[in-house]
Amino acid sequence: MKRSIQIISPHIDDAILSMGGAVRNLLKRDEHVTIQYVFTVSNWTNRDAICEDGYPPDVDTITGIRKNEESDVAVKLGYTFKFLDFVDFPFRDQHSEETERDLVDRIADTLIKSCGRKDIFIVPLASGLKHPDHDIVRSASRKLIALGCMVFFYEDLPYAARSCHDHKNTFRVMTESGYRPEIFEIDIELKESLLRCYKSQMSDEWLGYVKSYSYNLFDNNHYERIWVPIGAEKITQDV
Repeated sequence: MKRSIQIISPHIDDAILSMGGAVRNLLKRDEHVTIQYVFTVSNWTNRDAICEDGYPPDVDTITGIRKNEESDVAVKLGYTFKFLDFVDFPFRDQHSEETERDLVDRIADTLIKSCGRKDIFIVPLASGLKHPDHDIVRSASRKLIALGCMVFFYEDLPYAARSCHDHKNTFRVMTESGYRPEIFEIDIELKESLLRCYKSQMSDEWLGYVKSYSYNLFDNNHYERIWVPIGAEKITQDV
């Protein structure tokens, strides 16, 4: 059975924000890519969304809009996706350490049951975010690692692009933890066009963060970075 690349996204849009260019490159190499969206029941929209229409603060309506936006992007790129339908942070009844541990276990169990042991998981790094949903998905990935699964990390955008992010500390922690960076050259115009499909979620400010963070002064191209265990296969071969 051919292995699959499983990208785990806390919310609808996180995966394409963070590594949409890499997804396109992997698909061009005929890799089987599935994006699993964890917290998909939500009424959150960006207050500065590129769509000028207002949105009602209704969970069912916004959840449906966001899922439709994702379906459009998936069709354009050609990957498969799953909605796990866990509830977004503001709508969870309790936020105790005990309930969050239970949520981590449930998410990890769901991922393990739906994926092959030879699959590669790419999960959010969640470095310095203090975003509970991203932290929970990162914690679930530790259980995958403990089971011997191959786990890579992507950098959470637009958050990692903000000036308050401690990039030197992230680099130090990851290299000391046995990971090395891999770089994907990306088509930034294509990535921006895909992100604009998330009309309820995306703002011009976010798009600016993504474009400026990916730009390389040395060669005038744009890149995304993922973190790979030292000794793992290279997945950024030319397409």
